[in-house]
Order: sequence, then C-alpha cells, then structure tokens
Amino acid sequence: MVGADARTTERIPGFCALCTSRCGAIVVVEDGRLVRLEPDPSHPTGRALCVKGRVAPELVYHPDRILHPLKRTRSKSSRDPGWEQIGWDEALDESIGRNRCWGTPSTSSRL
Repeated sequence: MVGADARTTERIPGFCALCTSRCGAIVVVEDGRLVRLEPDPSHPTGRALCVKGRVAPELVYHPDRILHPLKRTRSKSSRDPGWEQIGWDEALDESIGRNRCWGTPSTSSRL
C-alpha cells in the first residue's frame, strides 16, 4: 500500500530550449512540478547540459518571473520604466499595431 507521502516522479524525454543548442534532456517532474533537467545521453546533443539547463526549475518558479504582459508608461531614457500590467488582448493589439509598419504579408517579402 502506498503511503500518503508517496511522490509521483515522471521522467519525460525532451530537449532544453534555453539556448540555441537544444540539448537532449530528461525532464524530471515530481508531483506535477519540474524539479530538474538531466542530460539525455541517447540524444545526439544530450551528453551534457549547460548552466542554463541546470537552473531551469529556478527560472520557471522564480517569484519575480513575469506572468502577465507589461506596458512601459515612461520613456526609455527614464530610470524607472513605470511598467503597468495589461491584459493579453491589449498586448496583442499593441504588438500588432506596432508591427503594421512592416507591411502586409504580401508586401513584407519585398523588404
């Protein structure tokens, strides 16, 4: 019989996306939470993981991680950018509006 403290551990093959190498990795998940990345020696780029891959859980669960879109309310030269949280729809509208100057898909290929 499994006790109440038993942990569920999954080892999921994948790759690390924190740099351009895309090293093969085993993602270790305990009770639904990422706890570490390990090198996957069966993958062509998986013999080792760099520091970025090794600290992946810290990046995912860092308390200061940005979870919502932010909008700058002051100039880029200001010491304090005055970030304000905005909704996803507003962020997409802002992004699309700023990128319209690049042209439509039919004209942007000529740039």
